[in-house]
Amino acid sequence: KTFDDMLATLCDKSTGSDLSYTLYKYLECGQNIAKAAKELFIHRNTMIYRLKQISEIIDFDCKNLDNLYMIQTAFYVKKLLSI
Repeated sequence: KTFDDMLATLCDKSTGSDLSYTLYKYLECGQNIAKAAKELFIHRNTMIYRLKQISEIIDFDCKNLDNLYMIQTAFYVKKLLSI
């Protein structure tokens, strides 16, 4: 399973939910839950809940630095390819 597939799995078109954006913001904010929640205009507990959902959906440990680095790189590559 590629990281692009994993990120696509986080987008639920039927509900309009995009957990990949939540993960992107979490990484962009330096894994700071409070800061990411503030930028997403959600409660801190909602952010924690979403991170748990992400971990379950893609079977991914959001606290593992190697995993976070690989996902962050996937976001950068995706961004570069869309330019």
